[in-house]
Amino acid sequence: MKSLDRLGRNYDEMTKQLDIITREKGAMNHQRTMEGLAAARARGVRFCRKPMEKPEGYEATRARWAAKELSARKAAELLGVSPPTFLKWVKEPAHE
Repeated sequence: MKSLDRLGRNYDEMTKQLDIITREKGAMNHQRTMEGLAAARARGVRFCRKPMEKPEGYEATRARWAAKELSARKAAELLGVSPPTFLKWVKEPAHE
């Protein structure tokens, strides 16, 4: 305990040492987190939301939208999704 006793005698040195300790701890936490994420990715874990299933009638509604019979907003409303979700689906490759 002698070293801790000495550390407390000089305020500037104590704050400097505390700063070093907390900075090193933060770096170690960050490094461990990154290592854990990399290991999980190697195991095949995916860190994203599962894609939303396209509702029944999507293809027919998309075709009507493509033929300009429906606006994107109306097509999304008919499918029960938001317009950005509908437009995201429209931009996806056809094989999905």
